Amino acid sequence: MRALITIGFLLMGWAIVAQPYFNNRYDISDTTNLPDGGQSVLFMDTTILVKGWSSYDTRLINTVKVDPSGNFQSQNLIIHDSLNYHSGLMHRTADDKIVMGGYVWKDTIYYPTLYLMNLDGDTLWTESYGTGVGVYRELGHDAISTQEGGFILIGDSKKDDYPTSDLYLIKTDVNGNVEWDKTIGGSNTDYGWEIDTIAGGGYAIAGTTWSYGPNADVYVARLDTGGNVMWYDNIGDQWDDTAFPHVMVTSENKILFAGANTVNDDVFKYTRKWAALYDTLGNQLWEKMYADTGRWTGFSGIVETNEGDFVLIGVVPDDGPGTAIGDIWKLNNNGDSIWSREYRLATGSLSMHYTTDIDLTDNNGFVVSGYIQIQPPDTGDQDVWVVRLDSMGCVTPGCHLVGIEEPMIVDVQLTAYPNPSRGIYTIDLPDIPRNNSSLKIFNSVGSLVRELSIADSQSSIVLDISNEPSGFYLLHLQTNMGIVLGRVVKE
Repeated sequence: MRALITIGFLLMGWAIVAQPYFNNRYDISDTTNLPDGGQSVLFMDTTILVKGWSSYDTRLINTVKVDPSGNFQSQNLIIHDSLNYHSGLMHRTADDKIVMGGYVWKDTIYYPTLYLMNLDGDTLWTESYGTGVGVYRELGHDAISTQEGGFILIGDSKKDDYPTSDLYLIKTDVNGNVEWDKTIGGSNTDYGWEIDTIAGGGYAIAGTTWSYGPNADVYVARLDTGGNVMWYDNIGDQWDDTAFPHVMVTSENKILFAGANTVNDDVFKYTRKWAALYDTLGNQLWEKMYADTGRWTGFSGIVETNEGDFVLIGVVPDDGPGTAIGDIWKLNNNGDSIWSREYRLATGSLSMHYTTDIDLTDNNGFVVSGYIQIQPPDTGDQDVWVVRLDSMGCVTPGCHLVGIEEPMIVDVQLTAYPNPSRGIYTIDLPDIPRNNSSLKIFNSVGSLVRELSIADSQSSIVLDISNEPSGFYLLHLQTNMGIVLGRVVKE
């Protein structure tokens, strides 16, 4: 039995080394001081495709390919005959293409636009809509393929002679030809941000409205296949709720609605993450808030796991109202939090980390896109940010064994040698301020087996676990920047 246990631990250690998890930034414009951003991500067998943007004299859309280990492969500029253009999330179609909704700016007019690409990120066609006559702006924000064929684009429209905007829908055939379009709105401004298909017909949409009270609310609604409203619910209170909401139809044909709820509209807008689940008749099954209040904290993307749980990404303040780091939350189908993690890549406290989209990977893990706004003392400019995680939300596998609910994982790993060994290791300590911290050692079931005091002046430490059973052990060093992890295998 002891031999079997030892083999199992060693295999666990091998698997941890082999998995290709990473936390990387990419300068896709390759030019100093030009901002780049990652806006959407799709995981495929041999490629992670990121749709991003770069700002030169205009705003341009790029697709970037990296391999499953995070190595840059290629990038492609989506060309369009306009000066400035935008697009929303990438959605994979049933026939293995990618559709996006967005808009272009041309001759002082905004036009809603559909983009269709192949899985390599090459443009198959783009189609813009509207004449520009009598219109101040028409924007597209999201687009999906429909169950009956073709595509539907959601956005907003504002006419020249009308002071507010309305929700705008455009339904097309598979070639992008318009089948119908429709505006929906109340007495004030209404935006449509995201859309998803409902089994059995129709759509779930999420947006922002000023039509149902003195302040902005976020809303979720169900539309029939013709774009008619079947039911509607808005969430808000005495403050403006203007953060972009997100919507996803689950595998059980329920509607998950998530975003940020404003709780204090002082000098800084303070919000909390929230999510709600509805059935397709419009009954709210639950609504919950998560984590502490912070400046512009909220959820920014949703994915459903193969087990039917929900994983949501977001942003949380770091050391004050002017900083931000990325985070991820796993919820069960009752909305209860299972775990959460926080991430950063730049080490300076003023650099801002924003998450934008999430997709499942082939090993039940996740890949997250976003961007980092670099501030001194960090160097560089605004770059695309991509993080690949295991099924527990870890860049370094085993971070969940630490026993801390929300570990901040620093993108540095402890080095131990010899490793594997019979229990005695020299561990190199990173040059990161740690205020006389300690090194904690956990076994494979998360139990603390050692804790060693470490002075700031130490550059290495000797670990002796020769009296412990053979197996895998997780190293946990708390620093001023967060947790530094490592692992050793005892033979």
